[in-house]
Amino acid sequence: MPLSAAGSASTPRPLRATPSNESDGCFSPDGRLVAFDSDESGRDEVYVAGYRADGALGPPTTVSSGGGVKPAWANDGRRLFYYNRPDRVMSVDLSVTPRLTASAPVVAYDLKKLRVNPTEWDIMPDGRLLAIQKGEGEGDITDFNVVLNWLDELGTRVTTQTSGR
Repeated sequence: MPLSAAGSASTPRPLRATPSNESDGCFSPDGRLVAFDSDESGRDEVYVAGYRADGALGPPTTVSSGGGVKPAWANDGRRLFYYNRPDRVMSVDLSVTPRLTASAPVVAYDLKKLRVNPTEWDIMPDGRLLAIQKGEGEGDITDFNVVLNWLDELGTRVTTQTSGR
């Protein structure tokens, strides 16, 4: 949904309308490019397209090779990471002049060697991997414990323990 300079919303419209399944769209840090995955070629691949001033996308450029999903930008906006089976995070360097092009993909991280589940990673702004790593001998992670308001809980327990002395 395009926004005016004053911040008011206009009528929603498709960013990209095709018969393909497209997902994981993300803007580059400078807002000039959009990365996404699509099955328009018959398998999931990662694409990058320019985002024009009128809010439309330019023609997409395929940046993955041999499949890819879940694109993630490095903070420089010229390096893109994506997941490629089996268990690899790939990296490509992008150039926008004279036209949008991508380098050949290279393996940036081997998730199997790092003992990282393919769905439990992201890229930090400097291009380093942020992931949940399995410990030695651990199988797949099947449970997550999320503790809300843990600082309040800690304060209650500390207060209770120190007042009982």
